[in-house]
Amino acid sequence: MESNLPNGYGRLGSLVGSVPGAGNEATLTQPVTTRWRVIGVHIQLAADINVANRCVNLIVQRPSGVQLTFPVNAVITASQVRDIAWGAGVVATPLAVATAITGTIPVDLVVNGQTTFTTRTDNIQAGDAFAAMGVVFEEWVEPL
Repeated sequence: MESNLPNGYGRLGSLVGSVPGAGNEATLTQPVTTRWRVIGVHIQLAADINVANRCVNLIVQRPSGVQLTFPVNAVITASQVRDIAWGAGVVATPLAVATAITGTIPVDLVVNGQTTFTTRTDNIQAGDAFAAMGVVFEEWVEPL
């Protein structure tokens, strides 16, 4: 791990994206000169009244197009509001758990500048509304 993480320990940080419009996915882009070891990602979805089983996936994508997909094993139905969190080493929520949904990301998920974090929601509806996405990380600033 030392070859991927410069200067020993980084600083603990977090970044919150903007609130997307209804019916749109949430997105957050990492600053160019940073390297992150991702600790966790959080989002909230308020489903509209349309009947549909929504399943939210976290997509981590490099500018080169390489992408990783982290699903959750739970559905969100009409008129539900759910917090969804992906964590390093966290056990995924079973289908029957109601209000908080968790998913797993690798313990050593290290990304560098301009990596994009976005949701991809199966069966998203026009009135579904995401809150702003937040990412917690250990960070190193790299020269240009």
